[in-house]
This record gives sequence, structure tokens and C-alpha cells, in this order.
Amino acid sequence: MDAKLKEEWVKALRSETYQQGIGALIKGGVDQDFFCCLGVLCDVAGTDWVDKRMEHGILGEIEVRSEGSSYLSAAMLSRIGLTDTSQRTLAAMNDDGETFKQIADYIEQNL
Repeated sequence: MDAKLKEEWVKALRSETYQQGIGALIKGGVDQDFFCCLGVLCDVAGTDWVDKRMEHGILGEIEVRSEGSSYLSAAMLSRIGLTDTSQRTLAAMNDDGETFKQIADYIEQNL
């Protein structure tokens, strides 16, 4: 993984700018979007988000263009230098209740 992207990702996870959510890269809320740690990575990497909330109502999901909403595509993984195993580990940590700060520590030590 590119060192600069990794540094920006870890900084964003610790920034308290992103509200943590589960089950999708990003979900829309009434006042704020909720991000998985992988959604934060996508946002930091400059992902082109496609807003699907108008189709599904205010609590619908925002999806990554041409990719699934829970995991990154093989093309995105290749672009950012992350393995599928790593993304699944991080998604599980996120959805199992690890905080963004705990996930940031893991990223620093293991990626």
C-alpha cells in the first residue's frame, strides 16, 4: 500500500470527521453519512460516489460507482494496494465493534 495513502487513511480514521457505520462502505443518514473503515479509505482515495438515496429513501446507501457497496472491487484493491484478505479483516473489525482509532492502530502495525 502506498505510504502516503496509508498515512492519510489513518489520519482520517483518527480525525473524528467520519461517523462510523456498519454493513456498507457508506450509508446515508438524516444529517450525516456513516462510513465503514473501507469507506473512509475510498473517500480519502478520491472515490467517485454514486448517491442511491433517492431510489431507496433517506436511509438508503451510497455506492461506489461500478463496485459493490460492502467490499472493494478487485480493481480498487489493486489501485490502492490492499489485499482481499486485508479488506475482509478490516471490514470484520469494523462491523464487530472495533473503533476507527483501534482500526487505525491495526493498519499502522500490520499493513
